[in-house]
Amino acid sequence: MAKLSDLPKPEKVLILGSGYSWFTSHLQESLHVEYNDLPGMKPTTTPGHSGELVAGWFEGRCIWVFSGRTHLYEGATWSQIIRPVELAATSGASELLVTNAAGGIRPDMKVGDLMLIDDVLWMTPVFRMWKDPYHQDTTSTHLDRPTKPFSPYYSTELRQALDSTPHLHIGTYLYVTGPSYETPAEIRAFQVMGADAVGMSTVPELITAAELGLRWSGVSLITNQASGLGEEPLDHTDIIDVAAMSQPRLLELFKVMVAA
Repeated sequence: MAKLSDLPKPEKVLILGSGYSWFTSHLQESLHVEYNDLPGMKPTTTPGHSGELVAGWFEGRCIWVFSGRTHLYEGATWSQIIRPVELAATSGASELLVTNAAGGIRPDMKVGDLMLIDDVLWMTPVFRMWKDPYHQDTTSTHLDRPTKPFSPYYSTELRQALDSTPHLHIGTYLYVTGPSYETPAEIRAFQVMGADAVGMSTVPELITAAELGLRWSGVSLITNQASGLGEEPLDHTDIIDVAAMSQPRLLELFKVMVAA
């Protein structure tokens, strides 16, 4: 295992969601650092998140890959959730690529499809009706809303891929805390609000990236139909299975996103 100080300066940094850990095997000359050995990081406990930072070369670029993340429902503080973004900013990288597994809300998005995140919804006011755990964290500056321009960076090459690639969409990602899945009534409400996909991560990272001056882009793998929209019960194991079956499609998208 390496140390943080051993890692080369990256051009881009990726944060991987549930079931994406396979991607690190595609890096050349890779160095690995366990989250336990990174200051301010909390080890992951959710299946499908390996919990290590991997640095290496991919598509001719040096990148860092945070393989797995911590979530609010794991007891993580705000500072622990956004720590990979802070490390990305101090590393000298110019761009952050964030991935997740999400439930599809929009009717034209099917299981196995990919969605580029164009905008986000965050249900902060609803959380505060009971207790907003983020506001117990006094160790870092945290933000409810972006104070700087909040829009993704998608290269010309990626936009061309969006136009020509089947099963690749662009849409709005809605963030909930988890760990329980949403009720069918909540999903119907989210549809009215304009959400295209729903998940339990990503938004704190993207808001922080914008505040720290990083260009950001995000991609959701639609691993299930949101509650009430499909016939099968929701299960995290199925999410991991869909992520595994979607590796070829994801790998091609990563090539475009990293090389651009």
